[in-house]
Amino acid sequence: MDSIGPHLVPTKDGSSTLHSSVYNAHYHSIHGAYTESMHIFINHGLRDYLADKKKMIDTPINIMEMGLGSGLNALLTAELIDQQKVDYIGIEAHPITEKATYLSLINSLPHALDNKLIESFWDTPWNTPTKITPAFTLEKRHGKIEDLELTPSSIDIIYYDAFAPECQPHLWQETIIRTVLSWLKPGGYLLTYCAKGSFRRTCKSLGCRLESLPGPPGKREISRFVKERKKS
Repeated sequence: MDSIGPHLVPTKDGSSTLHSSVYNAHYHSIHGAYTESMHIFINHGLRDYLADKKKMIDTPINIMEMGLGSGLNALLTAELIDQQKVDYIGIEAHPITEKATYLSLINSLPHALDNKLIESFWDTPWNTPTKITPAFTLEKRHGKIEDLELTPSSIDIIYYDAFAPECQPHLWQETIIRTVLSWLKPGGYLLTYCAKGSFRRTCKSLGCRLESLPGPPGKREISRFVKERKKS
C-alpha cells in the first residue's frame, strides 16, 4: 500500500491531527481535531440521526466514510454506540502505514479510548468486514472513491471527509457526488465540514435538502444534507 507519509501536528483542543505533504492539507481542523469530529460527524451526524428515529433501529445502521484517514471518526462512532449496531465502511486511498503515528494521534484525545478498540481498529485487515465490538463492524477499504461499488440506497449516513475542494477538487464535483448520493437512503444524512456554494448547489440539485449548521471552532458553518424522499 502507498503512503503519503503524514506527520503529527498538535491542534488547539490538545488533540493531534496529521498533515499531508502531498496535498499540503491537514486531516482535521487545527482549531481542534477531536472537537471537529465530535461536532460534525458524531453530534450532528450519528446522534442527530438516532434522535430523529426516536428508537433503536432493529437492523444495523450503515455508515460510509469518504476519507478514513486516521480512523478518528470511525473510532468515535464505535465508542458512542452501545446496543445499536453499525456497519461501517471507510475508504482510504493512502492508508497510514506507521502504527506509532496512529497511536500517537489517538492517544492525544482528551479522553482515553478502550485499548482493545484502538488495537482492533489497527489490526482489522483491509477490504474485509470485521466485527471489532459486538455492535460495530468495520470494513476498511483501500482504494479510491471512484472504484467503490455500493448498492444504491443502502447507506444511512455518509461522513464526507475528503480533503478540501482546493486540494482534491474532483472529489467535490458532480460526477463523484452524484454516485455518492445514489448510495444514500431516502431520509439519510450526508455530513461534511464543506460549505462551498458550488458543492451545496450540486447536492441540492441531486435531490437533497440542505441544513446549514453552526460549525466547530474556526468554521462558521457546516453542511448536512438530507436525501429527499420521492413523492408518490
